[in-house]
Amino acid sequence: MRIFARRNKSFVFVALFFSILLTSFTSSANIGDWGMVQQFNKKLEQAQEGKIQAMYDVGNLYLRGRGVNRNAAKAAEWLQKAASSGHA
Repeated sequence: MRIFARRNKSFVFVALFFSILLTSFTSSANIGDWGMVQQFNKKLEQAQEGKIQAMYDVGNLYLRGRGVNRNAAKAAEWLQKAASSGHA
């Protein structure tokens, strides 16, 4: 019975370790991908021109760190602008 308990604890530890490892990779900013940086810049320009969907997209890109360093404050700012402008 003790063998199964040790294996179970080892399995839980390994599963937890890999889930944390994978989460850290997926949550990091993707500023090294030039295509994502260009997409962010294009969306930012559109958002500054007043396009509501672009405001929402910029907020999400800031929130997820895609094409730009992750910034929760700027994400909230752009998402609030989108909501105030009528984005549902």
